[in-house]
Amino acid sequence: MFIFALSTVLTGCNKDENIEFSLFNSSDDILYVPVGVEDSLPLVNQELYSSTGAVPIGQISVDPGGGPIGTEHTLIVVVNDDFENKVSRATIELSSKEHGTESYTMILDSADEGLYLLELVSGGAQGEVGEDQLRVLLWKNEDESGFFEGLSNDTGE
Repeated sequence: MFIFALSTVLTGCNKDENIEFSLFNSSDDILYVPVGVEDSLPLVNQELYSSTGAVPIGQISVDPGGGPIGTEHTLIVVVNDDFENKVSRATIELSSKEHGTESYTMILDSADEGLYLLELVSGGAQGEVGEDQLRVLLWKNEDESGFFEGLSNDTGE
């Protein structure tokens, strides 16, 4: 089984080509989606956490939360308002035992800098049943200065 991205054609150059990103969330932010099951499963929500896993920073939802081969899944990542200006990019790393690993960049909503969307379609051979692993990766642009980087404890005395 393997969920694969719906075809999206983007034109122009890749503006992220020369930008360095660092992971903002926990590398353990993983959601499992049953693929090849008989019926569509209800929406699944999961909390996303900071790099240490201590602070909730957002959430991912997958609708439906599983389904037969050919099911279209809508993935939505919402970064909490307190952190949305720190996240510059969201990607999904999709893994399955049968089909390996692929990475997809999510689309940023034009009206909400904390909302990312991706549509995927479950794929695989008829009768194949399995579980795909979706790892959510939220990225911070290392070139952007944060609020605290410009502040200093040095009073000049």
